[in-house]
Amino acid sequence: MDWDNYPDGDDQVEYEGIEGRILSETARAYKMMNSDLTTFWVPKSVSQEDGAGGLVVQEWFIEKEGLKQ
Repeated sequence: MDWDNYPDGDDQVEYEGIEGRILSETARAYKMMNSDLTTFWVPKSVSQEDGAGGLVVQEWFIEKEGLKQ
Protein backbone atom coordinates (compact mmCIF):
# COMPACT_ATOMS: atom_id res chain seq x y z
CA MET A 1 0.00 0.00 0.00
CA ASP A 2 1.23 3.50 -0.82
CA TRP A 3 1.01 5.18 2.59
CA ASP A 4 2.00 8.57 1.16
CA ASN A 5 -1.43 8.87 -0.46
CA TYR A 6 -3.43 7.48 2.45
CA PRO A 7 -5.27 10.20 4.39
CA ASP A 8 -4.37 10.55 8.05
CA GLY A 9 -6.67 11.71 10.82
CA ASP A 10 -5.79 15.38 10.28
CA ASP A 11 -6.94 15.55 6.66
CA GLN A 12 -10.49 16.24 5.50
CA VAL A 13 -11.49 13.19 3.45
CA GLU A 14 -13.08 14.17 0.14
CA TYR A 15 -15.59 11.97 -1.68
CA GLU A 16 -16.44 11.90 -5.37
CA GLY A 17 -18.90 9.96 -7.53
CA ILE A 18 -17.63 7.24 -9.85
CA GLU A 19 -19.02 5.75 -13.04
CA GLY A 20 -20.63 2.34 -12.71
CA ARG A 21 -23.36 0.38 -11.09
CA ILE A 22 -23.31 -1.99 -8.18
CA LEU A 23 -23.64 -5.63 -9.27
CA SER A 24 -23.30 -7.23 -5.85
CA GLU A 25 -21.70 -6.73 -2.49
CA THR A 26 -19.94 -8.60 0.26
CA ALA A 27 -19.57 -7.59 3.88
CA ARG A 28 -16.50 -5.54 2.91
CA ALA A 29 -16.82 -4.41 -0.72
CA TYR A 30 -19.06 -3.55 -3.66
CA LYS A 31 -18.57 -5.32 -6.99
CA MET A 32 -19.17 -2.74 -9.71
CA MET A 33 -19.32 -2.56 -13.51
CA ASN A 34 -18.66 0.52 -15.64
CA SER A 35 -19.94 1.40 -19.13
CA ASP A 36 -17.28 -0.64 -20.95
CA LEU A 37 -18.40 -3.72 -18.94
CA THR A 38 -15.23 -3.80 -16.85
CA THR A 39 -15.84 -5.06 -13.31
CA PHE A 40 -13.97 -3.82 -10.27
CA TRP A 41 -14.23 -3.84 -6.47
CA VAL A 42 -14.63 -0.84 -4.19
CA PRO A 43 -14.02 -1.43 -0.47
CA LYS A 44 -16.82 -0.22 1.78
CA SER A 45 -14.18 1.37 4.01
CA VAL A 46 -13.47 4.01 1.32
CA SER A 47 -17.03 4.52 0.07
CA GLN A 48 -20.50 5.50 1.17
CA GLU A 49 -23.95 5.70 -0.37
CA ASP A 50 -24.82 9.20 -1.53
CA GLY A 51 -28.49 9.09 -0.49
CA ALA A 52 -29.72 9.12 -4.10
CA GLY A 53 -29.01 5.48 -4.93
CA GLY A 54 -25.41 6.11 -5.95
CA LEU A 55 -22.02 5.59 -4.43
CA VAL A 56 -19.29 8.11 -3.59
CA VAL A 57 -15.69 7.06 -3.02
CA GLN A 58 -12.75 8.74 -1.30
CA GLU A 59 -10.75 10.73 -3.85
CA TRP A 60 -7.38 9.16 -2.95
CA PHE A 61 -8.78 5.70 -3.80
CA ILE A 62 -10.24 6.93 -7.12
CA GLU A 63 -6.86 8.34 -8.12
CA LYS A 64 -4.95 5.26 -6.94
CA GLU A 65 -7.20 2.86 -8.89
CA GLY A 66 -7.64 5.06 -12.00
CA LEU A 67 -11.43 5.35 -11.56
CA LYS A 68 -11.59 9.03 -12.57
CA GLN A 69 -14.65 9.81 -14.74
